[in-house]
Amino acid sequence: MRRTLVAGWGGAVGLLVALAAPARAQWFGWDARSTGMGGIVLHRNGGLESFNVAYRSVPRREGVQGAKLTLPIPLGILQALKDSVAFNFDSSYFNPIALANYILNPPVFYQLKQPPRPNNDAYLFIGKDSLVVDLGATKEIIPTDEVKVAGVNRLLNLGAGFAGGFHAGVTLWEHHKLGFTLNDSLQSFLFGNPARNNTLYAVNGNEIAQMGIAPGVSFSHKLASVGTGGLYGGAGVNYYLGFVHGVAVGFAGLRTTDTIFKADSALVRTDFATEYNKFGTGLGHGIGVDFGLAWVTDKVEIGLGINDVSTTLTWPESRVGHFVYDTTNNDFREVNETTVKDRTTKVPTTYLLNAAFEVGTNTTAGAEVRNAGFGSVIRIGVEHRIGPLALRGGLNRDLRKILQFAAGTGLRFGPFSLDVAVASNSNSLSTSRGWILASSFSVY
Repeated sequence: MRRTLVAGWGGAVGLLVALAAPARAQWFGWDARSTGMGGIVLHRNGGLESFNVAYRSVPRREGVQGAKLTLPIPLGILQALKDSVAFNFDSSYFNPIALANYILNPPVFYQLKQPPRPNNDAYLFIGKDSLVVDLGATKEIIPTDEVKVAGVNRLLNLGAGFAGGFHAGVTLWEHHKLGFTLNDSLQSFLFGNPARNNTLYAVNGNEIAQMGIAPGVSFSHKLASVGTGGLYGGAGVNYYLGFVHGVAVGFAGLRTTDTIFKADSALVRTDFATEYNKFGTGLGHGIGVDFGLAWVTDKVEIGLGINDVSTTLTWPESRVGHFVYDTTNNDFREVNETTVKDRTTKVPTTYLLNAAFEVGTNTTAGAEVRNAGFGSVIRIGVEHRIGPLALRGGLNRDLRKILQFAAGTGLRFGPFSLDVAVASNSNSLSTSRGWILASSFSVY
């Protein structure tokens, strides 16, 4: 049996595995203040009100205001542009795993410690009608379970409150889930077992993406007094208008024939059942209901928000068909495409449980648990203020159930502040932690 070192082959497999990149839904935002506290937000800002309508009636916490404008300082972009390993596609040392790590970690903040990057080298063991691959360190990133990129986000919320606890506004929303699994045959081959005849090696996918706006009204009110605070409740109704949606379920891969090494010994096989709407065919529409409770005292507050209860969108006209690889013409094409009326999609229900505590003088701590149907994210953070200086720390458990760490500081000068933070994350193809340096400028 002949042993051959092939540079770049492992990178090609790495790119295939990158299609099944682990869930990223825990990216920190662009605010270094929040990043330094594990991703939690302690002030009662519009983001919290978007996921708990009761907070629209809760007074702002004295001394813990949210910024009117926050701009990240994008030191990471200059760092990324110098990374020829990730962006020099024509080079023999191009590493698709490095590129995938940048996709999972947009290079806004400076990378103090890069996630691990297995090299491009792989060993192929080739014999008479046999093929075995040894991926070396790249095997560390091969997923054995379903991995996904998923989220439900309210990207922008514009509105105003009125007398009596009413609020009217419009929300820009999006929902996405990209789930992938490697079938058993592909997993076995990538872990070093010989290729088999008449076998399908494939990545199975299940994807949905949709986006639109949602005009809505809500009502919130103080239900009972508790000392200087009270129990607040709220409910809202949103009319969802979907601009675009797409669904794909199927697989892509190779099927071997009865002989490994001969012409057409591995045939491309791709078949995704697809559904999408075209612009001009009408907007999706549906109703979503939100509920919220917030118990607030002078030292403690606890909130529970439940959003998008039974939210289903109906699309007046969708294109339904199959996306396949045509082995005769060697290209991808759509087949059996038809127009279908009144297809439906769902927006998952989102739950947010949050708490904040005044711990001594000028110290605030908080925690939250968020679940949008893809697993729970847990965050804990604390901030201590000494005049214009703030000291921060935090923890969070991400969707992959890996504990992450954060710390930061900030300096306030008049209506402005400069914030910096360091934080770990595992938003890469490896479960090992990387570290970022975050910085941002805010106006209050």
